[in-house]
Amino acid sequence: MATGRRWRLAGAVAALVLLLAAAGGALWWFLGDRTAPMVNPAPPQLTAAAELPSHASTIVVPMTTSLDLIEAELNRAVPATLWQIDQREARCIPGQRVTICPVPKRECVNGKCRKVGCKFGLQRTKVTPDIACRIVGNARRGPIRLSGSGETLMLHMPVRATVQVRDLGGVIRQETATGAADVRARVRLDLKRDWSPTARVEIDYGWTKAPGIDVLGRRIRFTDKADAKLAPVIAGLERQLPGILSRLHLRSELDALWRQGFTSIELNRDKPPAWMRVTPQRMGFGGYRVQGRTLELTLAAEALTETFIGDRPSDPAATALPAGAGRIGDRGLRFFIPVLADYAQLEPVVERALTKLARKGVSLRGSGRSTPSSAR
Repeated sequence: MATGRRWRLAGAVAALVLLLAAAGGALWWFLGDRTAPMVNPAPPQLTAAAELPSHASTIVVPMTTSLDLIEAELNRAVPATLWQIDQREARCIPGQRVTICPVPKRECVNGKCRKVGCKFGLQRTKVTPDIACRIVGNARRGPIRLSGSGETLMLHMPVRATVQVRDLGGVIRQETATGAADVRARVRLDLKRDWSPTARVEIDYGWTKAPGIDVLGRRIRFTDKADAKLAPVIAGLERQLPGILSRLHLRSELDALWRQGFTSIELNRDKPPAWMRVTPQRMGFGGYRVQGRTLELTLAAEALTETFIGDRPSDPAATALPAGAGRIGDRGLRFFIPVLADYAQLEPVVERALTKLARKGVSLRGSGRSTPSSAR
């Protein structure tokens, strides 16, 4: 058995000698005999400009704003008094009409007769005149509130209407009616290609207390008068909302962020210094979400990224904010980072690594660990 192991060990040593000879003495030089010449020369260094692949990287990140800011703009933009009314109404109380028919007109078929009109008498004859009045009033809104969840943004605006009936046919000098309405709106936001905001508003409202008074045993309701005034106010809210949102200066903020993206980011300070140069290509809007009191806009940017080992590269020239590109990529990061290294910066790093390796020694299978005679 000992003889067999010696033969196997001798065979391994012989194979190692042949391998060293085939390598031209390179490994032997590294292990300590540095007087032997290196047969294989160092690889040539290329001096031509590097051609880096131009794969695009994407980053999808949120941009947030507070619903409190949008509420404040809405309350500044929408006047407290929504409408006012002061008009003469000719028929506040319509005249009473009666039908008196002592001799009805009859129609008989197969011995069965029925009334089909009035043969002689008065039919829907006005017995009292229309009573005119003057209607004076206004509607004021309460504080506008925003809420929502997910892609649903809700607007709530309470309205209080006050209507006075004056000079009611000399019967009543003045009577006041009050009413309350609840205006509700479902708002869907979007951004145009020029980054200006848009809003689709589905508005509904209902009177929680319809304005009206009782006069001479009759109920006079003013919901139709209030509706006629409230309808254009609500329609105007849909037209005003994009302008109100534009006061948040979203486009100017996006433009500033876009220009800041043309930069070089330090990845490592020294040993070796490393930089990533970023050149934005396009940006898109990927939707929004309402979370609590925060409106989160999802923005996606696509950029060329390059990594430089060595001195800080020059920043790329910034361009103007391009038109919106729609949805780009999924949430998160996706980077393609080609690396351009300076030999002068890499050589000390490689030398330190080889020196550590030399001090630690090299483990050769079948021969154990070998330690070079000297290391630098």
